[in-house]
This record gives sequence, structure tokens and C-alpha cells, in this order.
Amino acid sequence: MSENYSSSEIVNGFRNNDNKIISFVYTNCYQSVYSYIIANSGTLDDVKDILQDALLILYQKSKVKDFKLDCLVSTYVFSITKGIWLDKLRKISKIEYNADELDSNEFLDDDVNKNEKDELYKQMFKQLSSDCQKVLTMYIEGYSMAEINEVMNYKGIDVVKKKKHICKEYLIKLIKNNPKYKELKNEQK
Repeated sequence: MSENYSSSEIVNGFRNNDNKIISFVYTNCYQSVYSYIIANSGTLDDVKDILQDALLILYQKSKVKDFKLDCLVSTYVFSITKGIWLDKLRKISKIEYNADELDSNEFLDDDVNKNEKDELYKQMFKQLSSDCQKVLTMYIEGYSMAEINEVMNYKGIDVVKKKKHICKEYLIKLIKNNPKYKELKNEQK
């Protein structure tokens, strides 16, 4: 990232909601974040979401009175995005191993090769919207409907239940419509 602004100018720009500086940081950090996330099984949506989350963290940090950067802004933003992405991958990995908790019997019998089943689940899970991924992840991790509601900022527990149901049904539909699913089902016969 070619630094046209000093670190303190960027921190002050974020602190004051200066769109020119925020856009500068976004644009100049995008390529390195894109390369890293795509190289590590991410999608374009993941890149945008993770970079936005990182900039939000920088914004929040900039509001702290004594906050100052001791490194290049690009280095700071990249380290945040890397941490967020690795955390997301760990959660996806955890979900992969908990796939059975989403009533996997609905889409594959237990005697199907578990590795292939988990891989299919993981691939289809990545195709869900980020909201669906968050809701299902939190559900699998044991969060209550009230906790999910609070984090997702929905209008009530009934909305969370409906969203979870819709996401789960959509995930099952994605799995059932995948040619690999049909192949695995035929192997069972």
C-alpha cells in the first residue's frame, strides 16, 4: 500500500468518518485481502465482508482516545482480516464436524462415507448467505434463540426460528440438488 497519508491522518480520518480516507484504505488494502482470502478457500463475498469488518474494527479503535498505529495501516488492516478469516475458517471446520446436528439423516444415510458427506456439506454451506452461515453456526455452537436474536439484531425469537428453518431447508436443498449427493445416494444402493 502506497501511504499517501500518515498513520495519524488515517486514524483521525476514521475517527472523523472521513469517507476519502476510509475509501483510500479500503481500495489500497483490497488486493492483499482478496489474494489472501481467495487463496484460503474464500469467496468474493467473504473478501468484502471480512475487509468491511476489519475497517469497522479500525474505526472502533480510532474512537479510543490514545489509539495510535505503530505500523503501516495496510499491515494493521491485513493482520485484522487474517485473524477474522482464520477465526471464520475454524468455525466452518467446527461446523463441518457437527454437520450431523442439522438432521443430516434428511439428506444422507449414516453409512455413506463421512469424509465425502462432510466435504459436500462444507461446500454447500459456503454457498449460503453470510446471515444464514452466522445463524446456523451460532445454532450449532449452542447459542440460544435469544442470543442469536441479539447478535443478528432481528425483531424477535420467532424471526430467528424462521430464519434458522429457512437456512437449514435451503442448505438441504443445495445438498440434494448437487450431483455429488446423487452420486453418494447411488453408492448406497
